[in-house]
Amino acid sequence: MKTLKTKLISRKFLTALAGLITGLAMIFGIDEAVISTVAGAVISVGAVVAYIITEGRVDAARAAKAAENVVKAVEAVEAMETMETAETAADGQQSGGIAVGWTDSDISPDNQ
Repeated sequence: MKTLKTKLISRKFLTALAGLITGLAMIFGIDEAVISTVAGAVISVGAVVAYIITEGRVDAARAAKAAENVVKAVEAVEAMETMETAETAADGQQSGGIAVGWTDSDISPDNQ
């Protein structure tokens, strides 16, 4: 289905469609000015639609990549915070139980 939509809005298809419409209009004796106007309008609208769809896809891909990068950054920050928490806990165990790495003698009134 997606391939069919892509083909229906392609410039090549729209050009062929404009040629078909132009040929049929000439067969039925419609004025050349009207034929040229209709053919030009079909091509112009097709080009604008194709441009909008293409830019929309490019923007969607760019937004998806940016969101992916944000998720990776958040995961990296969370991993760093987990490592820092583990290191702080390990330092606290080695220094007598105070999580900031101080010992009781560092904060006793006798050391002032």
